[in-house]
Amino acid sequence: MADNIGRKTNLRKYLPHHGKWQFFPVARVNGRPRPELVIVEGQPRRGTSGTFYLQWRENGVRRTRPVGTSPREALDAWQLHSGILVGEIEGPEEEAAPKAGRSMTIRAAVDATLRR
Repeated sequence: MADNIGRKTNLRKYLPHHGKWQFFPVARVNGRPRPELVIVEGQPRRGTSGTFYLQWRENGVRRTRPVGTSPREALDAWQLHSGILVGEIEGPEEEAAPKAGRSMTIRAAVDATLRR
């Protein structure tokens, strides 16, 4: 089951390297990411600054989402998202549309328009 989860969600770190920002994979042990280690030029490196991102495919489209700067935040986000993708955890519920006659925030209006 761990291999199945690992194939669905990848953990990457975005950090500066040789003067430009790049994504690097997080090292894995037994199919689980070890966010304290990032693979740079084929070698594991510790203590790199940067932001962790989740990457996965949804309906054939690659999706990327930032999940924080600490290894603990990254691992927690990976576990949650992996659980959602394999169906072990229920995903968050979508917000209900506001009732007619009520004012709507700009963000809610944009989200409602994009969902149509």
